[in-house]
Amino acid sequence: MSWGRQKYPRGTPTKGKRSRFESDVYDNALKRGHLVDYEPVDGHLPYVLYYIPDFVLPNGIIVEAKGFFPSEDRTKMLRVKKASPEADIRFVFQRDNKINKGSKTRYTDWAKKHGFIAVVGTSIPEAWFNEEPEE
Repeated sequence: MSWGRQKYPRGTPTKGKRSRFESDVYDNALKRGHLVDYEPVDGHLPYVLYYIPDFVLPNGIIVEAKGFFPSEDRTKMLRVKKASPEADIRFVFQRDNKINKGSKTRYTDWAKKHGFIAVVGTSIPEAWFNEEPEE
């Protein structure tokens, strides 16, 4: 899947109404010398109308940065995965919270159960940048 490169991505997470956590993940990638496209204009995947990923790495890996991960977002991500099974979508969770108060399931448990790769922290793992793009 080709996302195309833009000299300047559609905004940066440090401007406008962007998530503070997304800003931190973005800034961390830049400080480490990595270029990522933030919500790329041409990075739409089918989802009812369209889904715009938080970040797309140069190798095509899609990264969602989540501080809070409500039921609506979990449902949306399952629908996106079903509509675009070829997409390599991964998560960076700010914390490994429980999906709801009464549950034992944590965000990373949910991700693993549904076939997503996920980490907890404030940065995209270096290994993700170093993976070869899938053909």
